[in-house]
Amino acid sequence: MKISKAIRNAFGVTQMQMAVYLQVTRSQLTMYENGKRDLPLAALVKLSEMEVFLNVLEATPNSTSMPFEDVQLEKAAVVLEKYLNEAAFQLLALQKQLDTMQKAYRQNGQLLQCIAALEIKNTAVPGVPDSGLQQMKRTATDKIDKNGLHHQARLYLKLKMQILHDKQNFINNLTKNSLNI
Repeated sequence: MKISKAIRNAFGVTQMQMAVYLQVTRSQLTMYENGKRDLPLAALVKLSEMEVFLNVLEATPNSTSMPFEDVQLEKAAVVLEKYLNEAAFQLLALQKQLDTMQKAYRQNGQLLQCIAALEIKNTAVPGVPDSGLQQMKRTATDKIDKNGLHHQARLYLKLKMQILHDKQNFINNLTKNSLNI
């Protein structure tokens, strides 16, 4: 009686689906599972055939591949390849953004050093700052603030976290789909 429920759970079918297969009503199957009624002989034969098949499956785990498994593995490979390509693109975009930020930081730092050296040597009018140099200095300072080490560190961490996130998603997708590649 409980075997019907065990078979349903093993194959992931509903009580209604099992009742249709056994050619009984759902209420008949419910009463059978609760020990209140017997099933017709034809239904019991079908149920016992399913039980025998389930016992064979349990006795020989992973010994045979399912007929649909190759197709499913191909589909999974396509999905995983697409996901990996998207993840690689995101990583490249983050890396490029970080590289650009580091380059701007370095260039503007060098510009500030050059401006400092020019200000020392500026003898045009003692005590009067060169307005062109001051404008370049403000611009360079703003760009250093915009591309500063704190922003680079944030982006670097984002890049590393994306790598970890991608690895975890990959593992989760494999686990969730129960792939045995």
